[in-house]
Amino acid sequence: MPLRPLNLGELIDGAFTTIQRYPKIMLGMSAIVMTAVTLLSFLAFSVAGLTSFANATPEEIARMSDAAWLGVFAATIGVLLASWIGGIILTGMITVTVARGVLGQSMTVREAWDGCRPHLPRLLGLSLVLGLTVALAIILLIVVVAFGFAIQVGLGVVLLLAALGVGIWGGIVVWARTAAAVPALVLEIRPPQHPGEAPQRLGIVAALQRSWTLIKGRTGRTFGTLLVASIIAGIVGTVVQTAFSFLSAGVWAGIDEATTADPFSLEYGLLPLAIMSIGYVASAVLQVAFLSGVNALLYVDARMRKEGLDIELAQAAAGHHSGTVWTTR
Repeated sequence: MPLRPLNLGELIDGAFTTIQRYPKIMLGMSAIVMTAVTLLSFLAFSVAGLTSFANATPEEIARMSDAAWLGVFAATIGVLLASWIGGIILTGMITVTVARGVLGQSMTVREAWDGCRPHLPRLLGLSLVLGLTVALAIILLIVVVAFGFAIQVGLGVVLLLAALGVGIWGGIVVWARTAAAVPALVLEIRPPQHPGEAPQRLGIVAALQRSWTLIKGRTGRTFGTLLVASIIAGIVGTVVQTAFSFLSAGVWAGIDEATTADPFSLEYGLLPLAIMSIGYVASAVLQVAFLSGVNALLYVDARMRKEGLDIELAQAAAGHHSGTVWTTR
């Protein structure tokens, strides 16, 4: 990528180029993690009896025991937790890879993992803080609207419209202004304040503050970039998953149209189900890799625009820069 402030096309192209240059990390590791999550999903739902639940009649569902419902709930929570952790791991590794890529340097899977591993607890904490903040904000808006309807319908309608406006505006601002939090947390080093002290990594709050400062003044532009990137990722993912869905449906219909076997049974549905799973994994891999790359490049672009990081990156790429270029300003 050019070592200067980037436009929208260069940010999108940079993310795709990173995928092409580091396929083992961007696609290979993503595929391994997402495949593991998918297999865990099948295992958890099979143990919980969700396959039989999916084909049950309304009467059978009504007769399901509390223990069966608890098993389905536990399996769902377990799968969501595994997906969340897997996504965090991939985001950290891809961020490290993009940081090396802007300098034109090679990166192995082992190096990406070694660079990501020390930050995993803080990455999980950052994701949890953002998730809880959004959830609490939504709950607060719901409570306010419900309180308004309890007093008077007209007041409730007014508060509902206001809550929708505040929620949309707040979501846009938070999404854009925290876009650089993960790269800041993974990459940046805070210089020692006193002689003899060791450099320190940013904490969760410091990373959020850092991102808020870097994106300040470019919230609209950052939101637009994230929106376009999300639409592109969604289109690519949908195309891939739809292709595999059609293939799975064709295989499913061609095995035995007249069979009455359980579609989830090994003798009937294993191959179509495997094809569907491959499509899901391929779609998720492409989306995670691409969006994580865009976020990392947004951080680099913000620092090049605000702090002249492009000069330090050029010096580092040429071997004339001593130390790390990711020191916090």
